[in-house]
Amino acid sequence: RTSVRESFQKLVTEGLLFIVPNRGAFVVERTPEEVAELYEVREALEVQAVRLAIEKTSNEKLLSLKETLWVTKTSMIEHGGRYPVEVDFHKSICNLAENKELAQNMELVNCKLKIARRQSGYIPERARAAYGEHVEILEAMIRRDIPSAEKLIRQHLLNSRASFQNSINAKRSDQTNSIKGSNKQPLPV
Repeated sequence: RTSVRESFQKLVTEGLLFIVPNRGAFVVERTPEEVAELYEVREALEVQAVRLAIEKTSNEKLLSLKETLWVTKTSMIEHGGRYPVEVDFHKSICNLAENKELAQNMELVNCKLKIARRQSGYIPERARAAYGEHVEILEAMIRRDIPSAEKLIRQHLLNSRASFQNSINAKRSDQTNSIKGSNKQPLPV
């Protein structure tokens, strides 16, 4: 019982849950402004991760990321175009950066953005585009072209953020239309 409380408290501290006394624990829903701020932090961290990975990592380890992308492509084919949740190209890059503080901060930001990332990853068109962007990022990293890799990761994160925002806007539009539509429905007699 203590470990469950400790786990909940950790999630509260990380900003993933909030607790209402005598009611329970609830997942924090991010506002568009919060998501925008998290993407700004994510961009800063991931650009640095790419730079450090290029500077610190052997060619062999960089080339091993090709296998990660191959697993991703195979999984997408097998799962209707959805980006696989269990394969994280970004985390692989962060691991190559060999910086524990960077990794911890990226993990926290990505936990807070996980729902947003999953929503846009379920859109097959975005998943295919993200895969192509990952390939380009890796190619620049293998060439040890830091400016190109930084530019590509920034653009990739902007695209990811735009996809998330588009999915939120579409959901709001659908909810608005269903509310408006429900007012126009005849009541059963």
